Amino acid sequence: MMEKDLTLRDYFKIFMKNKWLIGIFTVIVSLLAIGISLLLPKWYAGTAQVIRPQSQVLDMSSLQVGSMNLFGAADGPTNRYLSILNSRGLKEQVCKRYNLVEEYDVKWMDLAVKRFQEKNYGVSLGDENQIVITVFDKDQERVADMSNYVVFLLDSINSSLATQFGKEEKVFIESQMQTILDSLGTLENELLYFMNSNNVLSVEDQIRTEVEFATELKYQILIKETELKIMKQTNKSQQTIEIQEIALNDMRTQYKDLFKKEGDLFIDLKKAPQISIFMQQMERKIEYFNEVLMFMGPLYEQAKISEAKFVPTFEVLDYAHRPDRKAKPKKAVIVIAAFMFALLTSGVYVLLKETQDK
Repeated sequence: MMEKDLTLRDYFKIFMKNKWLIGIFTVIVSLLAIGISLLLPKWYAGTAQVIRPQSQVLDMSSLQVGSMNLFGAADGPTNRYLSILNSRGLKEQVCKRYNLVEEYDVKWMDLAVKRFQEKNYGVSLGDENQIVITVFDKDQERVADMSNYVVFLLDSINSSLATQFGKEEKVFIESQMQTILDSLGTLENELLYFMNSNNVLSVEDQIRTEVEFATELKYQILIKETELKIMKQTNKSQQTIEIQEIALNDMRTQYKDLFKKEGDLFIDLKKAPQISIFMQQMERKIEYFNEVLMFMGPLYEQAKISEAKFVPTFEVLDYAHRPDRKAKPKKAVIVIAAFMFALLTSGVYVLLKETQDK
């Protein structure tokens, strides 16, 4: 090893001593890089930009926490577009349309899709939440058409998904409504049978009327019994007593009939509490299903509208156009990188060569 540390002057002397070696090596590598860059195939880029439609800007569904664009997060529709653009189905359709299996000289569609995805296709999110779609291809004439075809597929797939969602939502709500209607029909039939079996027309009115009638009848019975007792004590005629007893017995019979289920207008007062509770339970159930039906009715109509109406899925800011210049390879980058590599490598080589033990 050298006996002392090298100074800047020493380094300068070493480089000047080997300047021809460093220069020739750097020039040769740079020329090779230029030659290689000239031989590399040219790739052109087609770029399109899309955003969600303005009609969705005030959509309340976008005010959810995950869709508020807080902390740089994309909104719900934009995330859906990104998912579609990154789906295998979309890329496979592009590969089929432009015969990329043959173009990339691969055997299977999986390999073509993989190569297209990794090297020749890019999707990114801009500063204003616009989606930038970039497709690379060797054909300068068709690369823009490929990018615009991706935009077409995005619109087609998204519209199909939206329509399918509306249809599924309508079918689901329709099935729920039918279940509710069936439940209402069952409850109504059960209520009708119960009312017919127990002579119920209006529980509250009937019970109030019967109780008032029973109270009045009971009061009249007590009066008649008192009058009959007085008649017997005052030795009234037997005929008068019999008439009083007949009237009293008739009133007693009427009172007992109030506590029997026979009759067209009266309900059995013995069962009045059970009948009242049952009727209230049935009313609550029917009212509940009616409320649910009123809530789901507008949802069902909205689902039918969503299935049938045309909704613009997104707006195209820029369609791809025929590129005037190639996108890659970057010849200047390749040559500069090769030049710096050659310069650094040759410099390290001469330093190691001059500083090693003699």
